[in-house]
Amino acid sequence: MLKPEDLDEETRAIYPDGVDCHLHHELDDNGITFKGFEGKTPTVEMLLDHVDLKLDWFQPSLDAIEFIIFIRLVLGEEPENDNSKPHYFFADCFFQSANVKPFFQVRNVKFDELKSETVVLCSREFAKSVLTTYIILFMAAKGTLPNFGRINYGLYVSDSMRNGVKKMMGRLKGVYYESKYLQGLFEEVSFTQEDAVFVRKVRTKKEIADYNHTVNVMKQKPEFAPGRMKRTFKVDGLGCSTSSRGASNVLTRPQFVFIDDVVANETDARSTVILESIESTIESDIRGGLSGTGYVIMTIGTPFSATDPVYRRVEEGLMLPVVFPRALEMPTDDLAEEDFVSVWPNRHTYKSCRKEYRAAKKAKDDGNNTKMRKLFQEHYLRIASDDERMIPDTLIQWYSRTEFERNMNRYRVYITTDLTTSEEDGCLSAIMAWAVNDNMDWFLQDISLTQLGISAQYDVIFAMARYYRKVTGNVVGVGIETDGNQKAHIQGIKERMMRTGDYFDITRQKGSKFGAEGISSRLVGGSKHWRMEMMLPMFQNRKMYFPAELKSNNNLIELMEEIKGLTFNSCTSRFKDGIDGVSMINSLEVQYPAPMTYRKRRSEQEIVEDRYLDRIIASDEPEVDAFSSYV
Repeated sequence: MLKPEDLDEETRAIYPDGVDCHLHHELDDNGITFKGFEGKTPTVEMLLDHVDLKLDWFQPSLDAIEFIIFIRLVLGEEPENDNSKPHYFFADCFFQSANVKPFFQVRNVKFDELKSETVVLCSREFAKSVLTTYIILFMAAKGTLPNFGRINYGLYVSDSMRNGVKKMMGRLKGVYYESKYLQGLFEEVSFTQEDAVFVRKVRTKKEIADYNHTVNVMKQKPEFAPGRMKRTFKVDGLGCSTSSRGASNVLTRPQFVFIDDVVANETDARSTVILESIESTIESDIRGGLSGTGYVIMTIGTPFSATDPVYRRVEEGLMLPVVFPRALEMPTDDLAEEDFVSVWPNRHTYKSCRKEYRAAKKAKDDGNNTKMRKLFQEHYLRIASDDERMIPDTLIQWYSRTEFERNMNRYRVYITTDLTTSEEDGCLSAIMAWAVNDNMDWFLQDISLTQLGISAQYDVIFAMARYYRKVTGNVVGVGIETDGNQKAHIQGIKERMMRTGDYFDITRQKGSKFGAEGISSRLVGGSKHWRMEMMLPMFQNRKMYFPAELKSNNNLIELMEEIKGLTFNSCTSRFKDGIDGVSMINSLEVQYPAPMTYRKRRSEQEIVEDRYLDRIIASDEPEVDAFSSYV
């Protein structure tokens, strides 16, 4: 558990005896974060694997409790289903309450830095739209936001004005006119399909005095009473195709933004043009026009793919990430009712979830996998089910690199790449060193899969090539793409070879003429997805191995996420640079080593001394002569 000394002063005041929010998961060496989370930005899959739906440790803030009571006052009765702990948690995230801080602390998320922006990935029927509606009404009624201060104006952003925005404005209007309680709080309201305006009744002595003087003494209309602007709350609706640049309410720029289900359907989710337009609206128009004195953003949605805005924002690590699937596990035949944990027990019961699962399973058994795919995606937030994966975990083979390195002279090494041509294109640079044997097996030795500048990419390639030439006694082959601007990499690499004296082969394409250099994916044909399909037989024939020592390495984790996101229909992961590096294997002209009598095993000390990782940029050590292995 988190001990009192592990908490800051504010959180310790809420949980004076500490708080047990580890859920019996294995921890990192620091004893605080979940194992594998330290020093990393949590991915959606990591968060789902460590999801907490019971939240037994969580103590809702008084503000969250007041908000739930407000819902009951507005309804005028008890709701059909009791609110679950995750609903209180949802509210406290928007309220920036320290009550939720331990949740993020154990997941290595910096709450104090990110608390003004939350992203919630949740299942269908979590009541996110209802909660959002009531939070807007709660702010309108109070004129303040907990832990923020006075609030008068904000935005509700959805897929389009005719769909999401229209529905939200309709909900606000419908709830208001159904509630005697709400009608008693406001002096005036107005609703259109584009906005909602609420003017609170006067409350303070000064407001009452000014109002009475204006209306009763001066005989003027109520709208002329001083202070009316401070009592006015407005929310504007915006579709993602609508610019919000310059949006303001008289003198106030947006102080809050709800970004809710901005991708309308799967067709839009597959459109690069539409996704880029949505990103432009959010980042350039909305974010650029927010109040300079402070703001609160909550992005909410159910994922279509790893490239949609909500999923991306979870994995970018720039917002507080929260995931709420419908249940901890899908109610399969092996899961007993007493082990079933629902995000909303009164609404999503074992019986109802079991019924959905059985219907999806029957459809799948009949040859229609659509229901099962949607169930995984919309209810359990897994964008690729195990059954849909092109390369399931059973085809991922792990080996011990430590033992392997003792006999590196038995192998030839090839480096596959997917390099960027600009430091600002947002893509990852993929550089992977593979050892191949006479049985045509491929063993991943090292991997760099992160954003790098042009020069840094070359640093990694040269360091890997230098090291593996030394430990194998053979020249290393490096695959470099030559499509478009990438062709310039060959010239840049050759210039560095001349300058440093470090040489390696630039491997030619399979079937190309002798003397050719580089790999053209255009000649191979097909998309990134198709090229990985061509790699599938190598996984199925147990030819691909990955080092167990790097399981917790961020670069290999990213590659595994990309492989995990491969279905037979598409690539669902956000990045695809890693799988491009893997699929290059099929394009290389490879010279596999011939069976031979091997020299003695290398000692542990030799291996330790040879590792290049701590001196990846440059090495002053002399190179081993290429013919020394034959001595």
